[in-house]
Amino acid sequence: MSNVYLIAMPGKETIERRIGRRKWLQTLAVTGSALAGGIGTVVAKEKTKLDKADLKRAEKLLGKVENAKNPEQVWKQMSKEDLELIKEAVTIRDVTATTQGADSDGDVGIRATGCKTITTKIVGSSYLGEQWRYFLETDFCYDGDDITSKRYRRWAEVPGVAWSFNGHIGLDEVGGVGSYHYNVWTQGEFESSGVGMEWDHAYPWVEHDVYGDGSWTDDGDHGECNDC
Repeated sequence: MSNVYLIAMPGKETIERRIGRRKWLQTLAVTGSALAGGIGTVVAKEKTKLDKADLKRAEKLLGKVENAKNPEQVWKQMSKEDLELIKEAVTIRDVTATTQGADSDGDVGIRATGCKTITTKIVGSSYLGEQWRYFLETDFCYDGDDITSKRYRRWAEVPGVAWSFNGHIGLDEVGGVGSYHYNVWTQGEFESSGVGMEWDHAYPWVEHDVYGDGSWTDDGDHGECNDC
């Protein structure tokens, strides 16, 4: 499947995309290799057998973990059936990427004619809502021909207790100040698990390309869960 690149014109652009679910080789993901491919249609996961009562119970169990003074003990006291229920309930079913590009004050000076901030957010969601978020923000200034300043920032958010962020596992930069083009690529690793039970992994990656004329493109994928 070929990559889809979205060109941003001056001003603010908001792009919402559904990212197709694909299998990535774990060895490539762990080493942070720049993986080919990108945006496609969503492939729906096989329908779960969980009903509303099951999901409500899963939420209640996770709430006990979140509010416990000793979460590890709560995990250990759960039955095998409850652990399997939580695993099914927090499995990533959908991934959405949103990119925003806006003019910014930046370091506009003698050389720069404008500055922009590009922010991409990739969100992994289960039947219980958002489980993890991965971000890349790129600030750059330009003079019409070259990039005069650039900076990136990357971070992750995990709103619940079933998933955790294991860190950034890949980073690559090409070009930069004094060049027409600057590229930054980053990848992170998330894991879902109960105590002593490793369930799934996800390896989202984001890539920004910015140019000396003020245009930009973005690409990204969530790097498929191993066991989804």
